[in-house]
Amino acid sequence: MQRQNNLLQAATRQPHIDHHHAAVDVEKERAMALLDALLFNCQSNEPMEAWVRLMDHIRARPYLGLSCDESTDRCRGKHLIVYATFVKNGVVVTEFLTLLTVDRADAASLLALLLSYLGAIGIDLNRITGINTDGAAVITGVRNGLVARLRTRIRHLVSCHCIAHREALAAKDAADSLPQFGMVDAFTRWLAEFLGRSGPWHQCFLDLQETFCQTSLELQGIFNVRRLSRD
Repeated sequence: MQRQNNLLQAATRQPHIDHHHAAVDVEKERAMALLDALLFNCQSNEPMEAWVRLMDHIRARPYLGLSCDESTDRCRGKHLIVYATFVKNGVVVTEFLTLLTVDRADAASLLALLLSYLGAIGIDLNRITGINTDGAAVITGVRNGLVARLRTRIRHLVSCHCIAHREALAAKDAADSLPQFGMVDAFTRWLAEFLGRSGPWHQCFLDLQETFCQTSLELQGIFNVRRLSRD
């Protein structure tokens, strides 16, 4: 128990700055996740050490970019996922930072939550050069969106509409413009649901692929907002 307490204190150690309680809660949640990983393999400190190394490396970068996307899970809980992009040994890399729990999904609340988290982990706003987001109005609104509000604090900020989200929108519009896609979508959805409900038929599907020397594939339902779901 003492070891867990020490790890929790180390994971939630933050610089003495003014920030919202939400960021503290986020860091505590992250600490507990790390503790779970450590307790799964009590002989290794690798998860904690990897997180500390990542944070130290990000704080040392002269410039970095952010990628943000909001979502709602099956329990209707709202979240904001955050990634950091930076140059490491001459290579551009993107690393997962956190999954923030969102109480209110308006632009002002999202901005406060994001700034709280960045402050809690010691990221200097002046070193953030760009942000990559989806096209939701609450994020990209010209006057009051998250990006517009963030730009009042970071004057040099460059924003970009995520190419994955743009591709998903293009795929949806293309499918809507061709009536034949409606039949294909309906059949694919039905087949995915049918195979998902029946173990024997699912095995027959895998055996059929093996007979034709095809790579084992799993059918998934088609969703208009899922990137590349029609591949």
